Amino acid sequence: MARFDAQFWGANIDPSERYVLSAAGSTRHRLAAGDSQFANLVLAGDWVDNGFPVGCVESATLGGLQAARAITGGTASSHPIFGERIAEAAALPMQSRSRLPRYVPGLTDLELPPPYTFKKLSIRSFPVLGDAVLMQRVVDRLNIAPPEVCEVRAVGNLVYMQLAQYPYLQSQSDPEGYFTENELSFNILAAVGKRVKGQFVADSLAYYFPFIYVDNDWAVATGREVFGYPKICSEMQFGAPDDDTLFKLSTLALPSRGSDSQARLVDLVTIQRIDSKTGFDALL
Repeated sequence: MARFDAQFWGANIDPSERYVLSAAGSTRHRLAAGDSQFANLVLAGDWVDNGFPVGCVESATLGGLQAARAITGGTASSHPIFGERIAEAAALPMQSRSRLPRYVPGLTDLELPPPYTFKKLSIRSFPVLGDAVLMQRVVDRLNIAPPEVCEVRAVGNLVYMQLAQYPYLQSQSDPEGYFTENELSFNILAAVGKRVKGQFVADSLAYYFPFIYVDNDWAVATGREVFGYPKICSEMQFGAPDDDTLFKLSTLALPSRGSDSQARLVDLVTIQRIDSKTGFDALL
């Protein structure tokens, strides 16, 4: 106790304190998966220097893949992993990023041609307990090939609800202005592989986004025409910090099936405040 009495210290007991944030200027101090300086210790997670310094499931997956590569003796040049050069590519001059010709817009001219500039982007991901059987039914939309060629299976019983807020989004190739966008998506972790002698063998993990809701027409056009994302237009309401209803999403839908059913705005997602505990009370 004498050591603790002689110095300042604090216990990280709240969720935000236990989480490693991507504070400005801090990512250069991160260690890579194989740089722990111990021969029998490999690092993994979204907090390591994995090329994608964002606190999210995708970054954690990337860190895990790099840790597996370090354990097996591979290198970035011998076994490159998709996505680990995102930050490095973003630092390159625009003319060095791609040799493709300028993006050709479609007839609607609503979509914004890539690449893009983002400012103060925030992404929050919430794991939601789902039904494993129903999740597999959704993922089965992707199973159009024979299972001996390719098969996709849902992993676990968690659906990830992701809320992204873009206060500033501008096309770099056509910088005439910017727009804002709010996006709510649901994604399912899936294993991709094939059947070998009747047994499913996975060779990679991926996230399937069956539902992506946005709040403006430009986002719908850009998502569908440029990237092929199934974006759906919706209305989003954000409550004040002291409101009971913190968030509500409504979208055009049929309340029921039938020729006499009229499409109308339906409240699809509502997030309400509940009594919560923090600090030591959350541990008891």
